[in-house]
Amino acid sequence: MNHLTTPFRKAATLLFLLAAILPALAAGPGDWRKAVISITTYDTDGKLIHSGNGFFVGEGGEAVASYALFAGAAKAVVIDASGKKHDVTRILGASQNYDLVRFHADTDKNDWLPIATADAAQGAQLSVVPYSVDKKSTPLAATVDEASKFDNYAYYTLTAENAERLAGCPVVTAGGEVVAITQLNVSPGAKGICAIDVQAAKDLHVNTLSYMNKDLQGIHIQTALPEKEEDALSYLYMFSMSRRDSAACAAAFDDFIQAFPHNASAYLQRAEFYALHADYARAETDIRHVTENHKDKAAQAHYTLSKLVYDKIVNHPQPPYKDWTAEKALAEAEAACATSDQPLYRLQLGYCQFVLKQYEKAYETFLSLAGTDMESSEAYYYAARSLEMSGGDSLRVLALADSAVARCERPLTAAGAPFVLARAGYRMRCGLYREAAADYSDYESAIGSRNLNAHFYYLRQQAELNGRMYQQALDDIDKAISLEADEPLYHLERAALMLRVGENEEALRSAQQAQKLSPDNADAYLFAGLALGELGKKSQALEALNQAKAKGAPDADAYIERYSK
Repeated sequence: MNHLTTPFRKAATLLFLLAAILPALAAGPGDWRKAVISITTYDTDGKLIHSGNGFFVGEGGEAVASYALFAGAAKAVVIDASGKKHDVTRILGASQNYDLVRFHADTDKNDWLPIATADAAQGAQLSVVPYSVDKKSTPLAATVDEASKFDNYAYYTLTAENAERLAGCPVVTAGGEVVAITQLNVSPGAKGICAIDVQAAKDLHVNTLSYMNKDLQGIHIQTALPEKEEDALSYLYMFSMSRRDSAACAAAFDDFIQAFPHNASAYLQRAEFYALHADYARAETDIRHVTENHKDKAAQAHYTLSKLVYDKIVNHPQPPYKDWTAEKALAEAEAACATSDQPLYRLQLGYCQFVLKQYEKAYETFLSLAGTDMESSEAYYYAARSLEMSGGDSLRVLALADSAVARCERPLTAAGAPFVLARAGYRMRCGLYREAAADYSDYESAIGSRNLNAHFYYLRQQAELNGRMYQQALDDIDKAISLEADEPLYHLERAALMLRVGENEEALRSAQQAQKLSPDNADAYLFAGLALGELGKKSQALEALNQAKAKGAPDADAYIERYSK
């Protein structure tokens, strides 16, 4: 008897195993409907906006549907064939062009349809499976009337009814594999519904640049992260820097840390994100987690905290937060350098020393970056400023400013322009007026005249005036006046320039305009008196000069004496 029962037992075991795996390979028509779902979407106010069909294409809640169903949605709920509701938790990919979306519903166990490995040919007999909770419902027969290509994907016209109630349904082979997802046929008078290769939906993914994807932005449900850790971290960084939807960004950080809990960089990035939104307590908590649990990242953690504290006290000093002071920023920078003497950490140390007015130390720190990958225009600029503030030699300060400018990109861009502007000021203080005027002109070329104000043209006029570039000086003071005609200083500067070149009538007009704008300005009367005197109108000159004296002009007496003779 044993030789008879053993084969029977083996056969029974084999049948049991086959029964366990067959539903995943080729479910019968009665089971196909279990993978189809009803979807309802809502806007940010909770108002219903769309309802339609979709279906599961993978374990753990992976499903596909029409993009139009999700456009503008802030929430979506799916109902499976058993009537159970599940929230849509993440969007896995989207394409308005294909009118497809791939998403994840909140379920760990669901029936799903395997995807066909081959396209259907014209004339193929398929089935469209609508959503139904009725166990007795049957699929709708559909023949491929036409098969074509849309991009690299199969596109079909079927004999099934072109009805909205059938849009978003799976098109299934006799073996239980899904070939396509139905879409309304928008051709005039069309009777047969269309369908696009379901592989087009399966190929929708999130990548490092998806934070800029307009199709994903058109859906207000949280987007999933890229699957690879490196890609997800890059996406996370760019998404957080985009400053869009802070709640979505916070959720993305939580997703990443849940998926990759041992990635210290994510905690530091999240700390920067929290600080950007003034959530300093959470920022500190994340940084503390790194220093306590990731010793190899401790230096980076100290550096990050120093940078965040420094940004807070320099750019957002009010209201103050706890012990986030310049001293704390310095202490964290020192800790970073003590743990790992990296040029980047030294640069941060220099900033902290500078803001604490430790100028001699800051000078040495910034100068120590020469020959490292942190040697830059900014490092030399801060070295120059530190040396200047500590009372260093002006020519040495200018030499450092030259080094800053020498490292600027050419032709000069807006990024390098501030260093050229700074050198113009140093050149002025060293008496290099023509060279300063040239720097001002380079700055104007880089920034654009439309982005400059009257004060800039006044500064360049001063360099040109002292460099005896009189025509250029006149052009610039006229430009300053055209931009800010109500400023008396510019009219006085024009009057002084006109006196210097002997244009006394022009000098008088400018001085009189300054008097109108500032009736108590002693220089306005002094320049008017000088112009009148040079024009031979001595009595009027004396009257103006006496008014200048009465208003406090110290030089008035000497000119009164001159024109009294």
